[in-house]
Amino acid sequence: MVRVVVRVVPVAAWARTVRLASMWFWIWCALVVGSLTGAFFLGRSLWRKVKALTRALDGLGVAAAGAPGRVQERIAASAAGVGRGVDVGRERGELVALVQERRGVRRGRALSRRSQHASRYAAWRMIDR
Repeated sequence: MVRVVVRVVPVAAWARTVRLASMWFWIWCALVVGSLTGAFFLGRSLWRKVKALTRALDGLGVAAAGAPGRVQERIAASAAGVGRGVDVGRERGELVALVQERRGVRRGRALSRRSQHASRYAAWRMIDR
């Protein structure tokens, strides 16, 4: 003789289990979709940064390839005496006049720079008021 045991489950408990299971299904779906979206944006950002890095390294390689030529040009220019030399053989009066002229140019640049800074700071002070 075979006994069949039938377990009776209340309908409310079964419905609650189904609702909880479907709730967790949607939560996990949202988590998976969110993590995949985040992974996509992270991967895209990393890809763009890698491309920018390779472009920068390519430019660095081009600059490094041309560096020996530029160094040789500068060495040749310095050996040839190209540039502003020192005037040792001039008369003392000429050298004093030259120094005063250069000081005047520097003072003029400093004065214009100070006036530009003062006007800029005055404009910045007006922003906060």
